[in-house]
Amino acid sequence: MKPPKKPGLLAGALVGAMLTAALLAILYAAWQVAGLPFVPFDVFDWMTRVLPGRLIAFGIGSMVAVIRALNLGPTSVVAKAVEQSMGIAGLLVTGIVAGAILFAVLRAWRGRYAYALGLVLGVVVGVPALLISYHVGQTATVAATVSALWVLLAFLAWGEAFAWVYLRLHAALVAGVPGEPLTAAQASVERVNRRQFLIRLGGATATITVAGAAVGVLTRDLRRRQMIGPYMERWSTTHPLPNAEATVKPVPGTRP
Repeated sequence: MKPPKKPGLLAGALVGAMLTAALLAILYAAWQVAGLPFVPFDVFDWMTRVLPGRLIAFGIGSMVAVIRALNLGPTSVVAKAVEQSMGIAGLLVTGIVAGAILFAVLRAWRGRYAYALGLVLGVVVGVPALLISYHVGQTATVAATVSALWVLLAFLAWGEAFAWVYLRLHAALVAGVPGEPLTAAQASVERVNRRQFLIRLGGATATITVAGAAVGVLTRDLRRRQMIGPYMERWSTTHPLPNAEATVKPVPGTRP
C-alpha cells in the first residue's frame, strides 16, 4: 500500500485559517491593551486611499443601499462594522492563501527548508503590512519603531508556526520505516494521529482567538468607561450636558 499523501493545498488552507485567526486575535488584544497597530484596519484604510475614487464611491453607495433596503440599523454604525469586517476578512483570506501556497511548496520539496520558507512567508506578508501601518498610522498610539518591530515579529512568528505545523503533520504521515510503504494498519494509525493533531491545533488556536478577542473587548470597554467618566448618566434636567450653557457659535462661512 502506498504511503498517505503529504500535507498539501487543503491542509495548508485549513492551517492558514486557524493560525491567522489566532494572529488576528493577538493583534487586536495588543492594539487595545498596548496601542500597537491593528494591521487589518490599517491595510483597509490604505486601500481606500489608493483605489480609484469611482470604485470607492460605487462600493460606498452599494453598501448604503443594502443597509437601507434591509433596514439593518443606523447607516454609519452598520457601515463601519462592515468595513471593519472586510478588513479582518482580507487578512484571513491572505492567511488561507499563504498557507495553501506554502504547504504546496513544502510538499514539492519534501519538507526541506521548512523554517527558512516560513521566515520568507513572514517577511513577504509582514513587511508590506509593516510599511502600510507605518505610512497610515491609523490605529497605533505607540512609537513608529515599536509598531514596526511588533508587526514584523508577529508575522515572522506566524510564518514559523506554519513551518512547525507542516513538519508535525509530515512526521505523522511518514512515521513508518523510511523508504518502505506503510501497511494498512500503519496508514490507519497515522491518519488518526493527523486528525488528533489537527483537532488539538484547532483547539489551541480557538483558545488563543477567543482569549485575545475577549481581552481586547474588555480593555476597550474599560477604556471607554474611563474616558466617559462622570458623563455616564443620561441627560436630564438634573444631569445637564457639560456644555449646556455654552454659546452656540455658527461654523465659519455659514449664515448666523
